[in-house]
Amino acid sequence: EVRNCAGQMFSALRHVHVVCNLVHGDIKPQNFLLFKVHNRLSVQLCDFGLAEYPDRPGGLVGFHGIRGTSGWFSPEMLAQRDYGQAVDLFASGLILFRMLGGYPPFDPPSRFKEPAEFDERYWCHVSLPCRQLIAQLLSFDPVERRTASDVCEHEWLTQPAPAEPAAEQLAMLRRFGPPPDCETLFWPAITVPHPDRSQSFANLCDLAMDSEDDDMDVEP
Repeated sequence: EVRNCAGQMFSALRHVHVVCNLVHGDIKPQNFLLFKVHNRLSVQLCDFGLAEYPDRPGGLVGFHGIRGTSGWFSPEMLAQRDYGQAVDLFASGLILFRMLGGYPPFDPPSRFKEPAEFDERYWCHVSLPCRQLIAQLLSFDPVERRTASDVCEHEWLTQPAPAEPAAEQLAMLRRFGPPPDCETLFWPAITVPHPDRSQSFANLCDLAMDSEDDDMDVEP
Protein backbone atom coordinates (compact mmCIF):
# COMPACT_ATOMS: atom_id res chain seq x y z
CA GLU A 1 0.00 0.00 0.00
CA VAL A 2 2.91 2.36 0.65
CA ARG A 3 4.17 1.79 -2.90
CA ASN A 4 0.67 2.42 -4.21
CA CYS A 5 0.40 5.73 -2.33
CA ALA A 6 3.95 6.77 -3.17
CA GLY A 7 3.48 6.08 -6.86
CA GLN A 8 0.43 8.34 -6.93
CA MET A 9 2.21 11.04 -4.92
CA PHE A 10 5.06 11.24 -7.40
CA SER A 11 2.75 10.98 -10.39
CA ALA A 12 0.89 14.03 -9.10
CA LEU A 13 4.17 15.87 -8.55
CA ARG A 14 5.32 14.98 -12.05
CA HIS A 15 2.17 16.58 -13.47
CA VAL A 16 2.60 19.69 -11.32
CA HIS A 17 6.29 20.04 -12.20
CA VAL A 18 6.33 19.05 -15.86
CA VAL A 19 2.91 19.98 -17.20
CA CYS A 20 2.14 22.97 -14.98
CA ASN A 21 5.76 24.08 -14.42
CA LEU A 22 4.97 24.85 -10.78
CA VAL A 23 6.70 24.51 -7.44
CA HIS A 24 4.00 23.29 -5.05
CA GLY A 25 5.87 24.61 -2.04
CA ASP A 26 3.89 22.93 0.74
CA ILE A 27 4.20 19.18 0.35
CA LYS A 28 3.10 17.44 3.55
CA PRO A 29 0.82 14.53 4.45
CA GLN A 30 -2.12 16.82 5.19
CA ASN A 31 -2.13 17.97 1.56
CA PHE A 32 -2.76 14.50 0.14
CA LEU A 33 -6.42 13.50 0.12
CA LEU A 34 -7.29 9.81 0.41
CA PHE A 35 -10.16 7.96 -1.20
CA LYS A 36 -11.01 4.27 -1.16
CA VAL A 37 -11.50 3.01 -4.74
CA HIS A 38 -12.09 -0.73 -5.22
CA ASN A 39 -10.40 -1.46 -1.88
CA ARG A 40 -7.28 0.51 -2.85
CA LEU A 41 -6.25 3.92 -1.62
CA SER A 42 -6.45 6.70 -4.20
CA VAL A 43 -4.29 9.75 -3.49
CA GLN A 44 -4.90 13.31 -4.70
CA LEU A 45 -2.65 16.32 -4.15
CA CYS A 46 -4.35 19.51 -2.94
CA ASP A 47 -3.72 23.00 -1.52
CA PHE A 48 -1.90 25.05 -4.13
CA GLY A 49 -2.01 28.24 -2.06
CA LEU A 50 1.79 28.51 -1.97
CA ALA A 51 2.46 27.23 -5.49
CA GLU A 52 4.74 29.43 -7.60
CA TYR A 53 6.12 29.64 -11.10
CA PRO A 54 9.93 29.74 -11.31
CA ASP A 55 11.14 33.28 -11.95
CA ARG A 56 14.91 32.80 -11.89
CA PRO A 57 17.35 31.04 -14.24
CA GLY A 58 17.63 27.28 -13.75
CA GLY A 59 13.96 26.87 -12.86
CA LEU A 60 14.34 28.53 -9.46
CA VAL A 61 12.05 30.76 -7.43
CA GLY A 62 13.66 33.83 -5.89
CA PHE A 63 13.68 33.54 -2.10
CA HIS A 64 11.24 35.99 -0.54
CA GLY A 65 10.66 34.52 2.89
CA ILE A 66 10.30 31.04 4.34
CA ARG A 67 7.19 29.42 2.90
CA GLY A 68 5.60 26.10 3.72
CA THR A 69 5.00 24.19 6.95
CA SER A 70 7.44 23.76 9.83
CA GLY A 71 8.74 20.22 9.94
CA TRP A 72 8.61 19.82 6.16
CA PHE A 73 11.13 22.45 5.06
CA SER A 74 14.12 21.68 2.83
CA PRO A 75 17.67 22.75 3.74
CA GLU A 76 17.77 25.38 0.99
CA MET A 77 14.53 26.95 2.22
CA LEU A 78 15.88 27.29 5.76
CA ALA A 79 19.16 28.61 4.38
CA GLN A 80 17.11 31.34 2.68
CA ARG A 81 18.36 30.52 -0.79
CA ASP A 82 16.54 30.51 -4.11
CA TYR A 83 14.71 27.21 -4.50
CA GLY A 84 13.07 25.04 -7.12
CA GLN A 85 10.96 21.95 -7.52
CA ALA A 86 13.52 20.00 -5.50
CA VAL A 87 11.91 21.35 -2.31
CA ASP A 88 8.84 19.25 -3.16
CA LEU A 89 11.00 16.16 -3.62
CA PHE A 90 12.73 16.68 -0.26
CA ALA A 91 9.38 16.92 1.52
CA SER A 92 8.23 13.77 -0.30
CA GLY A 93 11.32 12.01 1.03
CA LEU A 94 10.38 13.08 4.54
CA ILE A 95 6.91 11.61 4.05
CA LEU A 96 8.25 8.30 2.75
CA PHE A 97 10.77 8.05 5.58
CA ARG A 98 8.04 8.47 8.17
CA MET A 99 5.66 6.12 6.39
CA LEU A 100 8.16 3.28 6.29
CA GLY A 101 10.40 3.90 9.30
CA GLY A 102 7.84 5.31 11.70
CA TYR A 103 9.99 8.20 12.91
CA PRO A 104 11.35 11.49 11.47
CA PRO A 105 14.78 11.36 9.80
CA PHE A 106 16.02 14.58 11.41
CA ASP A 107 15.69 15.68 15.02
CA PRO A 108 14.81 18.49 15.31
CA PRO A 109 13.42 18.59 11.77
CA SER A 110 15.28 21.80 10.95
CA ARG A 111 18.77 20.54 11.88
CA PHE A 112 20.55 19.22 8.81
CA LYS A 113 23.96 18.16 10.10
CA GLU A 114 24.20 14.50 9.14
CA PRO A 115 22.45 12.50 6.40
CA ALA A 116 19.40 10.51 7.41
CA GLU A 117 20.28 7.15 8.94
CA PHE A 118 18.28 3.99 8.35
CA ASP A 119 18.31 2.23 11.72
CA GLU A 120 18.27 -1.45 10.82
CA ARG A 121 16.01 -2.19 13.76
CA TYR A 122 13.21 -0.29 12.04
CA TRP A 123 14.20 -0.65 8.39
CA CYS A 124 14.91 -4.38 8.19
CA HIS A 125 11.63 -4.85 6.28
CA VAL A 126 12.40 -2.22 3.60
CA SER A 127 14.26 -3.07 0.38
CA LEU A 128 17.62 -1.54 -0.52
CA PRO A 129 16.29 0.20 -3.69
CA CYS A 130 13.63 1.91 -1.59
CA ARG A 131 16.17 3.07 0.98
CA GLN A 132 18.46 4.37 -1.76
CA LEU A 133 15.61 6.32 -3.32
CA ILE A 134 14.69 7.93 0.00
CA ALA A 135 18.34 8.80 0.68
CA GLN A 136 18.53 10.58 -2.68
CA LEU A 137 15.33 12.49 -2.01
CA LEU A 138 16.73 13.60 1.35
CA SER A 139 20.02 14.83 -0.06
CA PHE A 140 20.98 18.22 1.36
CA ASP A 141 22.07 19.26 -2.14
CA PRO A 142 18.95 19.87 -4.28
CA VAL A 143 20.92 19.07 -7.45
CA GLU A 144 21.46 15.51 -6.21
CA ARG A 145 17.76 14.81 -5.67
CA ARG A 146 15.85 12.93 -8.32
CA THR A 147 13.12 14.69 -10.26
CA ALA A 148 9.52 13.56 -9.95
CA SER A 149 9.74 12.08 -13.45
CA ASP A 150 12.84 10.10 -12.46
CA VAL A 151 11.18 8.80 -9.32
CA CYS A 152 8.15 7.59 -11.29
CA GLU A 153 10.53 5.38 -13.30
CA HIS A 154 12.48 4.13 -10.27
CA GLU A 155 12.73 0.39 -9.87
CA TRP A 156 11.07 0.45 -6.46
CA LEU A 157 7.88 1.71 -8.11
CA THR A 158 8.10 -0.03 -11.47
CA GLN A 159 9.45 -3.49 -10.64
CA PRO A 160 7.32 -6.28 -9.12
CA ALA A 161 6.62 -5.79 -5.45
CA PRO A 162 9.33 -7.18 -3.17
CA ALA A 163 8.61 -10.25 -1.11
CA GLU A 164 6.69 -9.83 2.10
CA PRO A 165 8.94 -9.36 5.16
CA ALA A 166 10.21 -12.62 6.57
CA ALA A 167 8.86 -13.86 9.88
CA GLU A 168 12.24 -13.11 11.47
CA GLN A 169 12.03 -9.47 10.34
CA LEU A 170 8.53 -9.05 11.73
CA ALA A 171 9.66 -10.63 14.99
CA MET A 172 12.56 -8.17 15.14
CA LEU A 173 10.23 -5.21 14.61
CA ARG A 174 7.94 -6.40 17.37
CA ARG A 175 10.86 -7.06 19.70
CA PHE A 176 12.28 -3.55 19.37
CA GLY A 177 8.85 -1.92 19.46
CA PRO A 178 7.97 1.48 18.01
CA PRO A 179 10.75 4.06 17.66
CA PRO A 180 10.88 6.86 20.26
CA ASP A 181 8.17 9.51 19.94
CA CYS A 182 6.26 7.39 17.43
CA GLU A 183 2.51 7.00 17.18
CA THR A 184 1.88 3.28 17.77
CA LEU A 185 -1.00 3.14 15.29
CA PHE A 186 1.28 4.48 12.61
CA TRP A 187 4.35 2.30 13.16
CA PRO A 188 5.32 0.79 10.80
CA ALA A 189 3.01 1.44 7.88
CA ILE A 190 2.75 -2.01 6.31
CA THR A 191 4.21 -4.71 8.52
CA VAL A 192 2.42 -5.02 11.86
CA PRO A 193 -1.28 -5.90 11.44
CA HIS A 194 -3.74 -3.47 12.99
CA PRO A 195 -7.48 -3.02 12.48
CA ASP A 196 -6.89 0.57 11.30
CA ARG A 197 -4.02 -0.33 8.98
CA SER A 198 -6.00 0.75 5.90
CA GLN A 199 -5.77 4.25 7.34
CA SER A 200 -1.98 4.18 7.80
CA PHE A 201 -1.44 7.11 5.44
CA ALA A 202 -4.08 9.15 7.27
CA ASN A 203 -2.45 8.27 10.59
CA LEU A 204 0.68 9.87 9.23
CA CYS A 205 -1.28 13.10 8.86
CA ASP A 206 -2.10 12.96 12.57
CA LEU A 207 1.51 12.21 13.43
CA ALA A 208 2.80 14.95 11.16
CA MET A 209 0.73 17.58 12.94
CA ASP A 210 3.07 17.23 15.92
CA SER A 211 5.95 18.52 13.80
CA GLU A 212 4.23 21.87 13.31
CA ASP A 213 4.96 22.67 16.95
CA ASP A 214 8.68 21.89 16.70
CA ASP A 215 10.98 24.75 17.63
CA MET A 216 12.67 26.29 14.66
CA ASP A 217 16.44 25.91 14.71
CA VAL A 218 17.51 27.59 11.50
CA GLU A 219 21.14 27.00 10.64
CA PRO A 220 23.01 27.79 7.41
